[in-house]
Amino acid sequence: MEGSTQNSQVWYVGIDIAKAKFDVCILPSAKSLEIPYDSEGIAQLLTELAGHECVIVVEATGKLERRLASELVTAGHRTAIVNPRQARDFAHGLGVRAKNDPIDARSLAAYAQHVPLRYFEKPSEKQEELAALVA
Repeated sequence: MEGSTQNSQVWYVGIDIAKAKFDVCILPSAKSLEIPYDSEGIAQLLTELAGHECVIVVEATGKLERRLASELVTAGHRTAIVNPRQARDFAHGLGVRAKNDPIDARSLAAYAQHVPLRYFEKPSEKQEELAALVA
């Protein structure tokens, strides 16, 4: 993706996911978005991020994050799925005690800025088939 971006500034993106929506915070601008968690919402997010080098963090939420993370990776964005406890501990270390979806998204964006990440890799077709058989 490097070399193909319109803007050389890295965007650090935190996404707090719920069943019906996800909240997004983009740093360094601190832009916040609330987007429905459906196909149109995912397309809206991908349009917003298009042409920018992004480092994206989402919390593991019991599989809700998988679809979105997979779409982000397919679009070429570095995306990490992080342990919610580690993200919460990081936020507490920053002095953030309040908790709501936009605040969580901002804390996740800061996490993306400051913590070394292990990026999500989309499972191969064979891995997805095996997971479906096991389920």
